Amino acid sequence: MAMGVLPQPAARWNGYRTAVRHSGRVELRPHHPRRWEHAEARGPALLRREDDSPPRCPSPHRHRRSASERIEGVRRVGSGVPRASQLHYRVERACSGGAGFRLWWPGIVGAVGIAGTALPIRPTGSARDTHRLVFPTRRKDLPATADRRSSLPAARPGKRPADRPSVPSAFRCRGGGSHAGVLSCFEQDSSGRLSPDLLLQVLGEAGILPDDPRIAETLANLDRAGSAQSPAEPLLLTVEEFSAATQLNRGLIERAVRGELAVPDFPALVDDLRRIHQEVRADRRGAVAAYIPQLARVDADQFAISVCTVDGQRFSIGDAGVNFCLQSVSKTVSYCLTLEEHGPDTVHRHVGREPSGQGFNELTFNKAGLPHNPMINAGAIMSCALIQRGLDAADRFEYVAETWKRLAGGRSVGFNNSVYLSERSTADRNFALGYSMRERGAFPPGTDLLATLEFYFQCCSIEVDTRQLAVAAASLANAGVCPLTEDPVFSARTVRHCLSLMSSCGLYDFSGEFAFTIGLPAKSGVSGALMLVVPQLMGIAIWSPRLDAQGNSVRGIEVCRRLVDCYNIHTYDLLTGTGAGTGKRDPRLKRQQSAIEGIVGLCFAASQGDLNEIRRLAACNVPLGATDYDGRTALHLAAAEGHRETVEFLLSVGVDPKPVDRWGGTPLDDANRAGHQHLARLLADAARL
Repeated sequence: MAMGVLPQPAARWNGYRTAVRHSGRVELRPHHPRRWEHAEARGPALLRREDDSPPRCPSPHRHRRSASERIEGVRRVGSGVPRASQLHYRVERACSGGAGFRLWWPGIVGAVGIAGTALPIRPTGSARDTHRLVFPTRRKDLPATADRRSSLPAARPGKRPADRPSVPSAFRCRGGGSHAGVLSCFEQDSSGRLSPDLLLQVLGEAGILPDDPRIAETLANLDRAGSAQSPAEPLLLTVEEFSAATQLNRGLIERAVRGELAVPDFPALVDDLRRIHQEVRADRRGAVAAYIPQLARVDADQFAISVCTVDGQRFSIGDAGVNFCLQSVSKTVSYCLTLEEHGPDTVHRHVGREPSGQGFNELTFNKAGLPHNPMINAGAIMSCALIQRGLDAADRFEYVAETWKRLAGGRSVGFNNSVYLSERSTADRNFALGYSMRERGAFPPGTDLLATLEFYFQCCSIEVDTRQLAVAAASLANAGVCPLTEDPVFSARTVRHCLSLMSSCGLYDFSGEFAFTIGLPAKSGVSGALMLVVPQLMGIAIWSPRLDAQGNSVRGIEVCRRLVDCYNIHTYDLLTGTGAGTGKRDPRLKRQQSAIEGIVGLCFAASQGDLNEIRRLAACNVPLGATDYDGRTALHLAAAEGHRETVEFLLSVGVDPKPVDRWGGTPLDDANRAGHQHLARLLADAARL
């Protein structure tokens, strides 16, 4: 069999049907088993049928290219195929003989299935431009003494010259190919020198910021390399210098360049957050917390949103650099610390795990006389009674503050002494909760109640900004591991327990409504802070001091609503999917990936007559009349392949019976060409209605 690269539009060739998949994955399948001649010539030969007959086939994917433009490949006999681990060489179009050929095609780059075997095709150019592609082949097909670069023609203008030095091992693919596609993103001039400024620009667009500790060593290396050049000239490095400077972080850089981080289309998320911030900042409902005098003095119009993904992609907008007190958001970490120290069985002998249905400071307990859960005041006081009981007051507070620092990526947190004193002087309800729990015997033996309450007030008075809180939320989304430092702050088991209670109890007596509409773990505080966790994806921090009647940030709740309206991040959105029917996008997918995969799956299912798969895709809001790049629809393919039940189903759900592809063909034309007269009559009748 043979392999080749498909341009856009996909090649229609000699009885082959193509299924093009997003991210450049291309599968080439024959309609019928064919035998292929094996050419002993050195280098690839023209891919063709055994009988070299003209391209007539019932497939709707018709041959539209002249013989001189046929795909260059390797002729094989039987089931033998080249292995991906064998020697790679460049293949160029419009060449003959020699060891090197090149194919220059815009568009699709990826893997091609040959007789069901997937082989990699790796780009050596920018993924958005024309590509030089690397083909696997057998070593015996190449001259033993051939220089693989010497036979290549000169590169096209603006492309990498053919005699470019080989890519250093620092940018080698796992499969053996070079990461020239990654390097090409940073090219600045025709000599092939690379620009560190472009590196920072590419990383910034992917959400990797200059203060990210993971790339600190790379930035320091680039600064040292730049110090040897004239300040008047733009900093440009050779491939070797660039590779050496980025060696420690090449994995992160490659993933960012290729769009393989947690949110591949990070700029789209940034645009949505900017829009949401602009729209929500006009909402001036609610008022600041008045029962703590110091909080009542905060500027009510301040508003910030920050996001951090589990891969450390970050963005902030608004008053993101302004510090605020954690207040009840601190209860999440206090609970995690008790679980890490004592385990859930011991902890929940002193505090329950059910929603209270009451306000955050309500004087109420469960039937066992315990606080309902650790996310309300009484439960958080109990958590403070369990944290590091053997340490003195200063060391206990430092232990908690240091944990917040680790969660926030190593940035030190603050402490607002004035808020602490203000809260302490107006804490009659919290003192009443403490004495009521002591009366019921809820505390562990030997608990110093006053010291515990002081510790609780101190934890609530820890200060962060939204950038730190977003990283802390991302650490919880990442199973307790900080995405910026890779520090395993909490165990995955602890985080699971914490997120469970955040989902059911994190917003006081609004928790049920939040779970219904937003469907994500979250925790709010009366300072106006709200921490939202999207497990295995990202953490979001919102701060706006205006509160509703339940003590939650008005703008914070609205931001969460709008995010869930944009993206399928609700816990149960997997049941409704994405697409035009829901108006939601999956942030885990590359741009347009969901729509492309749906259309490709629909076309392939129609060509196979897989009616069950078509029904499933319809349930996932894939439009059944959608077209591929060539304007071909599922009805075109089903008609060409003679699948009567599929055609009848598509017509029954209202699909247009006479769509026109890019060559002016309709499903009726395909049915007539393939000799399916029963379908031709059916389509003709439908077209007349």
